[in-house]
Amino acid sequence: MPEAPSAIEEISDSENAALAAALRYEPDEVFVTDATGVIVMMNESAKKNFPRSTLKTPIFLFIRSPMFKKAFDTALYSNAKIEKVKFVLRGENERHLEAVFIQTRTEGRDRMYIRLHDETERVRTEIAQRDFIANVSHELRTPLASIAGFTETLRGAAKDDPEAREKFLEIMATQAERMNSLILSLLSLSRLELTRHTRPTTPITPKTIIIQATEALLPIAAKKNIQIKTALNFGDSLEILGEKDEIFRVFQNLIENAIKYSEPDKTVTVTGEAVDHELRLIVKDEGFGIAPEHLPRLTERFYRTDEARNRAVGGAGLGLSIVAGIIYRHKGTLDIQSVEGEGSEFHVTFPIAEK
Repeated sequence: MPEAPSAIEEISDSENAALAAALRYEPDEVFVTDATGVIVMMNESAKKNFPRSTLKTPIFLFIRSPMFKKAFDTALYSNAKIEKVKFVLRGENERHLEAVFIQTRTEGRDRMYIRLHDETERVRTEIAQRDFIANVSHELRTPLASIAGFTETLRGAAKDDPEAREKFLEIMATQAERMNSLILSLLSLSRLELTRHTRPTTPITPKTIIIQATEALLPIAAKKNIQIKTALNFGDSLEILGEKDEIFRVFQNLIENAIKYSEPDKTVTVTGEAVDHELRLIVKDEGFGIAPEHLPRLTERFYRTDEARNRAVGGAGLGLSIVAGIIYRHKGTLDIQSVEGEGSEFHVTFPIAEK
């Protein structure tokens, strides 16, 4: 049974066949309407991205924008014949679009060629870049101001006060370390952006790496009398495809966070098992827990659930962004579950390497 003709093919005999063929391979959404805005031709991209669009229906039924309508009328009735406009389509998935209107005349009939170019990704990137720069500036401003202020004090009022000097120098060292940590995190994010879509191909044994990450954090846990318990119920020889340093960073970050956001005398548990060609790992704490409204945004850059608490433990809101980026690069998944006042669980999965 032959395939049903597309919207273009249905009218190609009565319209410009060359235009119909060109529209077929146009990646942007393209509509051709009559002078009233009724659709007479559209390409596959338009049908896909505007499911409500059909032939012989007004385009204004589903593109509801005063700016769009005004540009359509300007192109139709002015001498310019060509008009451009940028507008936003509101809805569940907001889209930023640029529309180009070209008035044509085919077989004695007025036609409007409308090309929609999606600029959503570009706009989101620009917003993200602005927010990123603003956040970095904000994060650096406080420690820099602190160091500058204490430097001035040490040169003046506290110049001959040994006790004050030691106190201020300790605070300055803490602020310098905070800036250094932020810069290292930014460098890690930058490297991840470059390799985000490059999958690792080296087989590694995650059990050894997780144990190393755990042992490295024992001194920090000891300061709060927190026990770290591990139950890695999979073989030492089990492999995943990955980068050792990055997998180490994932579990170092998750376990360190579990320690930081727990009260003293609690327990952090790291468990793992192999199920259905997947390595499933959980880092669980008995900490403060996280409110449900925060869970979807935890991996956003600079996102904090509690500004004061995060600053108190030295968090810049970048750790989980790095963790999520590394896990994505390794074709894994990250799921966060939490109950306020009871603790949190960070579920990580990786595909097991075939041998």
